[in-house]
Amino acid sequence: MFDSPYEPRLANKRQAAEGEPFLIEHKFTFSCKKNHQYIIDIEQYEYNFFVGKFYLKNHTNSSKKFQLLTASNDASRIIATCTKTLLNFYEENPYASFGFMGAILEGEALENTKRFRVYRRYIESIVSPVHFDHKVYLEKSCYLLINRLTASNIPDIVERIEKMFDEIYQFHDSDSVSNE
Repeated sequence: MFDSPYEPRLANKRQAAEGEPFLIEHKFTFSCKKNHQYIIDIEQYEYNFFVGKFYLKNHTNSSKKFQLLTASNDASRIIATCTKTLLNFYEENPYASFGFMGAILEGEALENTKRFRVYRRYIESIVSPVHFDHKVYLEKSCYLLINRLTASNIPDIVERIEKMFDEIYQFHDSDSVSNE
């Protein structure tokens, strides 16, 4: 189901502007089977932490670009493409850790969103717990993949990334994390 990603291309790589929380933004594009253009934004933060986001190019200027559905009936390949693009940073950087959120649909609660459940199921099936500690934050539909190699060198890396992620996305509730 998720085995045929599209081929994204790097469209832009830029250093953060004053006041932006990330260090570098990597922007990729790809077209789906219906020839819709998608944008993948991968923000690179301290501690080799990368956050992946994607949206339909036509929704670029919408404040709800991450929430809008596309009706492309191609979700599995689109998700596989975004995940492959994000995880390629691990091939280049063996200390890379990752994060993502499952955006809410119209009228949906923030906790354990439909998108989050799909992303989570997919990530758990392709990313080994041998190399990554999977941190699940159901209340905020957030998922962190903490690199175990990084954690062996920086024992409090989970707390550092949680703090940074919380400052950027206000995702953290102290009792909502689980290690599954």
